[in-house]
Amino acid sequence: MAKKLNYLIIAGLLLLAGCAEFYTFNLFDGMDPVPLPDVPAAGTDLKPTTQLTDLQSSLKSDSFIETLKDEPDQATLTAINSYLEDIFTGGNAGADEIDIQNAAILYADLNLGVTGGDEVINNLLLVIGDIAGGGTTSTMDENAVQTILGSIVPPDIDTPEEFTAMINGMLAASAAYQALSNNINPDQTMNSGEITGGVVMNCVVTGMIDLFVNTILVPEADPGEVLYQIFIGNTASISAQLSGNTISGNPLDSMAYANDIALAAGLDITALFATSN
Repeated sequence: MAKKLNYLIIAGLLLLAGCAEFYTFNLFDGMDPVPLPDVPAAGTDLKPTTQLTDLQSSLKSDSFIETLKDEPDQATLTAINSYLEDIFTGGNAGADEIDIQNAAILYADLNLGVTGGDEVINNLLLVIGDIAGGGTTSTMDENAVQTILGSIVPPDIDTPEEFTAMINGMLAASAAYQALSNNINPDQTMNSGEITGGVVMNCVVTGMIDLFVNTILVPEADPGEVLYQIFIGNTASISAQLSGNTISGNPLDSMAYANDIALAAGLDITALFATSN
């Protein structure tokens, strides 16, 4: 009999989500669009702590997210992404370790928030019991992913462009979390207090998307386009872009960075995807 995902995954994911305030932007939302900030240019060596604190506060507002999305050329979003990426990739000499960690977390939050990836993660919490209990096995292929995507993709993401943006946002977040893990101190003496259970949850879910893309698809495939075709059940048209590989066993074995981030949050996720016969 194929191994089924153990219900430890349900308890584990719910625990991670409960460890921190988790995408509750609407609690702080204002009714009117908020003004967009002036963003320092990437490449500056000015210490970014104040700017990061201000951005963290802004991200708690749906109005801020919507204003970024509605800007015609999305120049401010691009500038913020460039500024944050410059910090967490080591391009800002004025940034200390905590700044670098916070920039990576904010970059991930921002890209999930503006693309709907945050809703996907929230929706996963609502259906994970059905997925685990419905016979999903520890071997994952495009058919398993179609089932999962059908349960978690928000209904307002209904065009190929919106779907692709969502996938790209989740992949961008995953890249930021991998950069975050490279800047975590193993002795826990200089790690950001912003590395919380919510961050771990986001890291695991976006990491699964990243792992799927890099395992199931051929390297030259467009992840958003291929996953959209899988989502709508049109796999025949993208068969040449599928590698034929599957993900089996514990996915965390291929996501050591997620374990590092969990340890920095004071959590043990090694049993999150435990299986039973």
